[in-house]
Amino acid sequence: MTTVAFMSDLHIDSNNFGKEELETLITLFKDKKIQHLHIAGDIANGFEKTSQEFLDQLQCHLPVTFSLGNHDMLGLSLIHIWRCRRYAVC
Repeated sequence: MTTVAFMSDLHIDSNNFGKEELETLITLFKDKKIQHLHIAGDIANGFEKTSQEFLDQLQCHLPVTFSLGNHDMLGLSLIHIWRCRRYAVC
């Protein structure tokens, strides 16, 4: 059985989520033996660079899927939103 964690509304940009917070999160996942993470929207206010880098860092430690939230889609064209589907569970 796979242990899955769910998170949402991180808003890593406006909450100043940095390296220390990321390391704390990764340590928590390891301690709790989390095998998969799903982020249910609003990773940041706009998806492009900030969210993608955050997801890339997490994916070095465990599989991550996500759903785009309304804040993630700020400034994205429909084409960009469609392209995100290859990385996400929409």
